[in-house]
Amino acid sequence: MRYSLIINILLVLLLILVGVFIFNIPREEKIPKQDFYIGSINVDVSFEEGSYEYSGIISLPTPCYSLTTEAIVRESYPEQVTLLFATEDNSNGGMCAEVIKDVPFRIIFDASEDAIINAVFNGHDIDIINNKELIADDVVASTTEEFVN
Repeated sequence: MRYSLIINILLVLLLILVGVFIFNIPREEKIPKQDFYIGSINVDVSFEEGSYEYSGIISLPTPCYSLTTEAIVRESYPEQVTLLFATEDNSNGGMCAEVIKDVPFRIIFDASEDAIINAVFNGHDIDIINNKELIADDVVASTTEEFVN
């Protein structure tokens, strides 16, 4: 009788131990898909009274993707700013139309005019191309060609 009581107590403790072990197994977390990448992004940049505004359009591969943006300003002089762009596939494994979706973005942050600014898209460094500089380069190139010819 005593042995059966001890065996029953041990079995209960063993079941409790197995249950604790099973429920503490790390589960796979849903990690957003980061399966597409862009190498550069064209932006319009404005700077007024210590505040930057970066805006533009990013083309996502399907309407099921969403875009999140964030500016991380590291306090130093000059400040180091990282513009984070992250996408997530919200289709949940379902069907999604294969149509490119243009998504506008706007990031506003405070930093000095000398700030060092870089960008990261889905964990990869990307180049920032200022649209105003592109226009200025085209104007210089066309006027130079006029004088050369």
